[in-house]
Amino acid sequence: MIRVPFRRTFSAIAAARLATAVPLALGLALAGGTVALAQSQVEVVVNDRPITSLEISERAALLGLSGGTRADARAELIDEELMSQEAERLGITVGQSQIDAVFANFASQFQLSPGQFRTALAQSGVNADTLVNRIRAQLAWVQAVQARTRATVGITEQDVAAAVAAQGPTALQTEEYLIQRVILPLPADASGAAIEARRREAESLRSQFTSCDTGRQTAAAYREVVIQNVGRRLVSELPGATAELLAGVAEGHLSAPEVTDQGIEMLAVCERRMVNSDAGLRAELQLDLLNSQVEQVADLYLRELRSMATIVNR
Repeated sequence: MIRVPFRRTFSAIAAARLATAVPLALGLALAGGTVALAQSQVEVVVNDRPITSLEISERAALLGLSGGTRADARAELIDEELMSQEAERLGITVGQSQIDAVFANFASQFQLSPGQFRTALAQSGVNADTLVNRIRAQLAWVQAVQARTRATVGITEQDVAAAVAAQGPTALQTEEYLIQRVILPLPADASGAAIEARRREAESLRSQFTSCDTGRQTAAAYREVVIQNVGRRLVSELPGATAELLAGVAEGHLSAPEVTDQGIEMLAVCERRMVNSDAGLRAELQLDLLNSQVEQVADLYLRELRSMATIVNR
């Protein structure tokens, strides 16, 4: 059984669902004042929890920015109530900082501060709190689905092999690096001045480092430099940030210095070459298969909650 880090997998699904809350095409000049709302009354009761006409109208205003209707708003609020009740049953809470971070991310997509974003939504007739409530419910639902699927969701080697075979007999080319790690050690209590001095040494070494074959001789001119052989790594095997870092490093040279727990670190690209490998494709298909499984579990979970719920329309 293959296991992929669950947080990485389901967070993508959650982000996709949350992203539909506000269309990126929204013009924040936002003509058209506030939404006129009648006196609020209970329209739906979900397991003894009321959903009011005011809540539905406010959500409809939000969904209306992307073409949603009042019926869509009503259905979405019912589902969110079920999600929230299930999260409560499981003892799941969502921190305000998590909600604020997602809200701020929405605001940043329009190059606005959270406060400016609230104002812009209000000018469009949207109560920002309905977006906040939507974020809270979705984040709680992510945790609820994680609790249900953590021990059961997975794919087999046979699943991945079948998916690869379905792509056809294609010899895929991928980049491979031969890597060394170069460390200029620092004590744990190093001062800012000491760190900066060591960084300057690293930059000096980097400017003179032109080959892994002669790298140890070059490093010998500097105090306490450690060089470790990392070995060969496919691009698909590297963390995303490392792959991006090495993409801009010429063969035989060092990456920009970074401060780590061990000191000032750089990576040397001793060799780069193209090789035939399906590892990248396997990793991509593995993640796609797992995402598909998680989505299926989440959809089934919500259908089960609907089937067991008492939903009364007023």
